[in-house]
Amino acid sequence: PSLIEGQTVSIDPGVSLGDRYDETQPHTILIENLVTGGQGDFSYTNSAGQLVQMTPGQSYKLTLAESKTLVFKHNGAEPNKADAIAPSYSITVTDAGGGEAGVDSSTSGKVDVVLKVQPNNDDPIFNFGGGVGGADKPLELPESVVKPGSAGSSISLKDYLKAHDDDVGTSSQNLG
Repeated sequence: PSLIEGQTVSIDPGVSLGDRYDETQPHTILIENLVTGGQGDFSYTNSAGQLVQMTPGQSYKLTLAESKTLVFKHNGAEPNKADAIAPSYSITVTDAGGGEAGVDSSTSGKVDVVLKVQPNNDDPIFNFGGGVGGADKPLELPESVVKPGSAGSSISLKDYLKAHDDDVGTSSQNLG
């Protein structure tokens, strides 16, 4: 599965138990070896309708219906940094057994799933009181800062200028 930096996406593993009979029998979808890489959080909605935040180091036994609600919420961390670790997990499916050609196999075997996070290198924007500026728009200053007759005067922006990066959801003040 892939997602863009900063997105929250469904990561339904697309499990099929093979036939309707297996869906009515005891089965588990085991999610383990969770790695967030410091890039976000895994969660799912349990059968009671509650959101469950998944913790690395823990194993989770889900039903087929619960596995369809798996979500990864990316936190905006830069996935293309040299030390970035891709989010991932392992999945093993167990059903009522049976199989093809007389093979009685109830377990799928473990499969590792790695999420590919595409970087989103959008430009930061400036927010100055009521004025907004960015890469394609010059900064517009409100009249309260630029006083009439002050043409040619210098204005200190350090107490007013803020930069905001939507990738990480943080602002920095006093950039002047």
